[in-house]
Amino acid sequence: MYGKCSEIGSSVIINDSCPEKTRECCNALMTSVFHCGAIEEVVDLFGLMLDEDIGFDEFSSSTTLSISKVFTVKLDRLQIAALLC
Repeated sequence: MYGKCSEIGSSVIINDSCPEKTRECCNALMTSVFHCGAIEEVVDLFGLMLDEDIGFDEFSSSTTLSISKVFTVKLDRLQIAALLC
């Protein structure tokens, strides 16, 4: 809920206070952070999920694929801008 209101800091505090990190909590935080455009934080959370052996589901994978599309579009724009200069 905090993420929908762009209160990422509050979302992170709540997630960090959970005694056990679950896939559902990480997915919710990942979606909120991605929604607010904090791509690096989503990548960090993805790494945490790997490190903690939390596991992924279709929801985690979908968010991760969305991130890769954002990076691809940004790289394409940078390459086009470089060609135009």
